[in-house]
Amino acid sequence: MMMRGSAWVRVLVAALLFGCVAAEGAYLESDPTARDSEAPLHPPDVVRPAPIGQTAAFFSSLSVGAPWTSGGLTVFPLLRRGHSGLPPVATLAEAFSSGRVEVRERETSIVSEVLVRNNSGLSVLMLAGESLVGGKQNRILRCDVLLPPGSGFTAVPVVCGERGRWSGEGSGFGAAGEMAHPYLRRHAATGASQDAVWAEIDAQSGRAGVESPTRDYQRVYGDPEVRRRIDSCVAGFPPRWPPGAVGLIAAEGGEILGCDAFGDEDLFARLRDRVLRAYALNAVCRRDAMRWRQVTVGQAERYLRAASAARGYEESAPGEGAHLRLTGSVDGTALVWRGSVLHLALFGRGLPPPPPDPPIVRPFTM
Repeated sequence: MMMRGSAWVRVLVAALLFGCVAAEGAYLESDPTARDSEAPLHPPDVVRPAPIGQTAAFFSSLSVGAPWTSGGLTVFPLLRRGHSGLPPVATLAEAFSSGRVEVRERETSIVSEVLVRNNSGLSVLMLAGESLVGGKQNRILRCDVLLPPGSGFTAVPVVCGERGRWSGEGSGFGAAGEMAHPYLRRHAATGASQDAVWAEIDAQSGRAGVESPTRDYQRVYGDPEVRRRIDSCVAGFPPRWPPGAVGLIAAEGGEILGCDAFGDEDLFARLRDRVLRAYALNAVCRRDAMRWRQVTVGQAERYLRAASAARGYEESAPGEGAHLRLTGSVDGTALVWRGSVLHLALFGRGLPPPPPDPPIVRPFTM
């Protein structure tokens, strides 16, 4: 039986309406904090090819030092030739402790953004993976942000670090928590979904044997036994690092976990323990690592060379400087400010393949 044209139209409109409602329902279910009436406070990401001269110069200035091992974690100091000439910046923890930074929820709170204002006379560096404690739930920064002095409230992208809480007397954040371990930081910095972030938090909590009623990531660091093991691991590294040390490559059980390098020696010295503790958390919670395997200096150097060959893409992000995404056999991010790399973060993807063995030459016999 043939359907009249007007009937076809009604069926088509009904199907389209049903599809729109279903799609909206699925979106709202996956992000219960979505607000259709609010536009983002920062522009959407713009990805475009970026010049790599600045990062290439930074890579070429680095050399890998002799490793140290403590508590299953192996660290290679990264030594830099020359000086960046960058002006001083404050770290997030320093700005919080001096009361010179304000972090609060948006007026209509959403999970994926918080507002940050820098009231100090220095630019404030916030690292991807650093935690913000308080608000309606604890958050983890998605990207490096450098806020200029006297900035107004700026929307900063974050992910949820405390799945089971959405409440609080005030909307402010009172402290900078511990930094995310390397797998979680990679999720945050590379734009992984909130579900993937939650899954990694649950997995790390399970590896640590820590339970939290609100599934709070910071509770892992707060566990007395985990904190004792982290403290012991970090204390096993020398208090004085070689002159020119601006970063480190971290490895565990034959696997390179990642790399952090900074624009100058002073900035790295102030952030070193914070970064070390994040890598140490990974090491003290891993029970399946093959501790008898060790990454060599040659392998760390090949890892760095592989990263230096990555392609660079500039992404829009709040604050000062250019934000680069590095993609290749080793992925990472870089924050370039005033013509120099302020912070380079590389993510572990296992070891780069070793160079091929030389051919075996046998004497010719009749």
